[in-house]
Amino acid sequence: MHTRARRFAFAAGLFAIALAMGISLTYGQDQKQRMLPAVDPKVRPDDPVIGTWVFDASKSYFNRDGKSRGTPEGQSDIQSQFGGKPSGPLGGVGKWVIAPERDGLSFKYYRGTAADATDLARTFFCTLDGKPYPDPNGPGRDEVGRFWRLHPLMIAREVRGKDGRPTEMVTIAVSGDGKTLTVSSWLPETPNLFNMQVFNKVEQ
Repeated sequence: MHTRARRFAFAAGLFAIALAMGISLTYGQDQKQRMLPAVDPKVRPDDPVIGTWVFDASKSYFNRDGKSRGTPEGQSDIQSQFGGKPSGPLGGVGKWVIAPERDGLSFKYYRGTAADATDLARTFFCTLDGKPYPDPNGPGRDEVGRFWRLHPLMIAREVRGKDGRPTEMVTIAVSGDGKTLTVSSWLPETPNLFNMQVFNKVEQ
């Protein structure tokens, strides 16, 4: 667990540094653009991120604001360093269904942590080539989200507000065996503090 947390912290740090340096993640035609190495943004039918994922409190922690968001009861060693074991998922949304749609992905978030949860909280569509789409995760904020594929097993998400400034950074990563989805999110001003939500894939 320590190793995995360090790996995602490192990946999150690289993403933050790239943005801080003004490196463009978009796929563009302007040769003057500075870009990270391109990874094919196309979504395949067998894309590893596709599936139903449910929240695992035993592997997650919330420390993005530097405050404790968990309990010592039943906490792991890594959770003890980051505020304890969470009592539930962020905003009560503990089930994600990610599916291919057109040339991108649809995300459906459900309240609850059961595989058969049906209380839909919100849904949105995105492509993985940096194109902007309305971001529904901050209702009323008029934010825009952009997604990029950084690696066959990793997706980056950047959210910007009305003023065009970044408000949130996220990485979404699938484990090598395809059974675990780890979502790390942080604020641009404090990339050393982040929430790490871990989801387990529901076998169909």
